Amino acid sequence: MPPRILTASAEPVALLPDRFQQWFAARGWAPRAHQLALLEKAREDRSALLIAPTGAGKTLAGFLPTLVELSGETKLSQQSPSSPPPLRG
Repeated sequence: MPPRILTASAEPVALLPDRFQQWFAARGWAPRAHQLALLEKAREDRSALLIAPTGAGKTLAGFLPTLVELSGETKLSQQSPSSPPPLRG
């Protein structure tokens, strides 16, 4: 079975807060589909594996969901926070 290709189903405007859109635009850049797809997966609280060539923006793709969450502009997980599971020894 061939690997599934991740694509973002929503428009970049819906996925990226304004501050991040402006950051990309100020540099003459645009977010890549795989970066938006990983952001979308994080919002769905799902895991993903990204395989892309050198220079494709994998590092930003990996950190973008956390950066958006830390900015406080958008909650990534739509679920309410729950208590962590108990520690087992």
